[in-house]
Amino acid sequence: MEGPDQLYRVQLHGLLWAYTGHKSQSVGLCMIRLKSFFLSTGPEHFDEVALNGKFCVVLYDGKPYPGIVQDIDDTEIEVNVMHNIGPNRFFWPRMQDVPWYSLDKFVTLIPPPTKVGTRHHQIQPQLWESIKELLDI
Repeated sequence: MEGPDQLYRVQLHGLLWAYTGHKSQSVGLCMIRLKSFFLSTGPEHFDEVALNGKFCVVLYDGKPYPGIVQDIDDTEIEVNVMHNIGPNRFFWPRMQDVPWYSLDKFVTLIPPPTKVGTRHHQIQPQLWESIKELLDI
């Protein structure tokens, strides 16, 4: 029987994803907690995962925001984040919003959000629901 803290790695959408838990968890939805991987293996594995330029979700004030990873250091990740305009509706602000987040605010990598209308984007609806469920929001 597999333990709850066993590390799994899987390749989806051309990216290396990692999560801790049981194989029976839903990997197909790409709902994978990379922060467990980072916190348990350390920053020396960041190159292997190749996060710079990849879309991700981070938490700010308890809410998930998509963005693009800009940089990573030992304890934080810098993300150019989108702003929220409604449930699963995001847009790029006129002035870039590029704060540093502690690694515990990093939720997961995601495929690029899809365009909805002329200015707004959304995370794939099934993935968005999984993120909300994971974060209990």
